[in-house]
Amino acid sequence: MRKLLFVIVLGLLFAEARAQEPAKTFNRYGMALVREGAGWKVRNEARMAEKFGFDPDTVPGWREPWRYVPDRIRPADFEKCTVRSFDYKRYPAYACRMDVYLPAGQGEGPFPFMLFIHGGGWMTGHEKTPNMVLPASWFASNGIAVMSVSYTLSGQGTFGDTCADLRDALAFIRTHAPEWGVDAGRFGFYGFSAGGHLTSYMGLTTPGTKLFISSAGPADMVAHGREWLDKRRDLVRYFGFTSDDTENLRKASPLFIIPQPGDRIPAAMIIQGLMDPLVDSGPTLDFAAELKAKGAAVVELRAVPYGPHGVVNPRFYRYEEFLFDMLAFAKEHL
Repeated sequence: MRKLLFVIVLGLLFAEARAQEPAKTFNRYGMALVREGAGWKVRNEARMAEKFGFDPDTVPGWREPWRYVPDRIRPADFEKCTVRSFDYKRYPAYACRMDVYLPAGQGEGPFPFMLFIHGGGWMTGHEKTPNMVLPASWFASNGIAVMSVSYTLSGQGTFGDTCADLRDALAFIRTHAPEWGVDAGRFGFYGFSAGGHLTSYMGLTTPGTKLFISSAGPADMVAHGREWLDKRRDLVRYFGFTSDDTENLRKASPLFIIPQPGDRIPAAMIIQGLMDPLVDSGPTLDFAAELKAKGAAVVELRAVPYGPHGVVNPRFYRYEEFLFDMLAFAKEHL
């Protein structure tokens, strides 16, 4: 049954990717390829080369079709867990959902846990967002429980509501920890894109957090948020301020809320593609540097050459490497 789930989820990942990108062929970096004569080229290649300052002719595999084939990780490696679903919070118009991944056949625990926070531009996504499911199964199959959650989105409420949801998710976990065999005092956060922003924000503001792992998470809303707020009225309503409100942009930015002294800063892993078209890598690198400057004891930066928006994805050739890296990091610091 779990093997079937793995196959289905892997298929959903690629189906979701295909829905977002009309091209059906990709290179090893997750870039869409289009036909050029008898060969291939990356879509918008010249514009990308100019923006990111590189020569495509020098990049290995840049114009070669590629697809993920499991290597070090097999479907059975995602199957040593159970999954149950709960409503952890209800609003009049919607419920906040939680999928609970518990290690199976790995002793009775108590197990540390990670709260997984999906991406989607604060606008879309849910607890079963495909790029959350496989990492969640991977962690739980290796002794770390995972709670993957949905939360209030921009069309439903505010950033304050979202943060309250995530705090309530932790309270829900604490309530059920004895039943689930979970150690409520050993936890961290993982998130991608908007979920990476929320992961860093919650990691830096939640007492007791052991670690956070942010993948492609916007860290500086002054740098990133101005453009987004100008384009999206839903984000103005969601965050509660406009693009010229620098004070509140800073308050919503992980970069500007790092606590001092350093012993209050959780261990941090920051994963960022250096060719991310949505989240400029510069502020992310600044965030990692500022964590160190403020005295963080552990900051591991994965600045990924030729990495797009989202490298913890089977479309990117280093996918398995990042799964192993994140797991090792979590095991060391939980």
